[in-house]
Amino acid sequence: MKFSPVAQNPLEWIALKISLVPTPLAYSHFGFMMSKFLLEAVDKGVFEAIGHKKMSLEQIATKTDLNKKALKSLLGVLATMGLINRVNELFFLTAKSKKWILKDSPDSLYWLMMFDNRVCLKWMDNVGNFLQSGKGLQYHETFNEDEWFYYQKAMEAAASATSKEAARKIPVPQNATKMLDIGGAHGLYSVALCKKNPGLSSTILDLPLAVSGHKIFNGKILPVSVTTP
Repeated sequence: MKFSPVAQNPLEWIALKISLVPTPLAYSHFGFMMSKFLLEAVDKGVFEAIGHKKMSLEQIATKTDLNKKALKSLLGVLATMGLINRVNELFFLTAKSKKWILKDSPDSLYWLMMFDNRVCLKWMDNVGNFLQSGKGLQYHETFNEDEWFYYQKAMEAAASATSKEAARKIPVPQNATKMLDIGGAHGLYSVALCKKNPGLSSTILDLPLAVSGHKIFNGKILPVSVTTP
C-alpha cells in the first residue's frame, strides 16, 4: 500500500509526472493534518453520532456538542477522504467508515484510532531524540491507567481485524498440543489458532498490565498466566 497524491484530471497527472506538484508537502503538511482531523472526528464521536442514519449538520452538532461552523469544515475534510457523503443537507457514512470506524462493526478499528489520538501522537515528540541517540521510547513504562486501557483496547481491535487471517497463514505442526504465545496480551491470536487446531492449548506470556485479567494485590501488579483451552 502506498500513500501518495492522486491526479483527478489529465492536467494534474501531467503536473505530477513532471514534478510541478510539491509532493513532499502532501506528506509533511497535509498528511499530518488529515490524520489529526480524522482522529479527532473519531474521538469527538462524529462517526458514532451519524451511525447508520442520514443526519443534518444541526443534528450531528447537537449529538456531539460541537460548533456547527467548525463541524461543517470537518465534515468537508472527511468527505475528501471518502469517509462521509452528503446528499442535499444530509450527511451519511460511506461503506468504509461503517466497516472500519463504527464501534459496532466486527472489523472496527475505533479503539486503535482512539489509542493513536490519545496516546501515540505524544510519542512523535521523541522521534528527533531517537534519531540522535538511537534510544527508543520504552512506552510501556510511561503508561498511566487510562493509557493502558487504550493500549489494551487498541491491541484487541487490531487483532480482531487480523486474527482469522493469521490463523490461516501461521503453520502449526500436525497434532501439536501446546503453544507459547509471547506478547499475546488479549489472546485473540491464540484463540483463533486453537479453534482451528483441536487439541491445541496456548499459554500467553506478556507484561503484567498487558495481560487481560491482570490482578492487583496490596498495590502491586501481579502477572497472570492465561491458558486458552
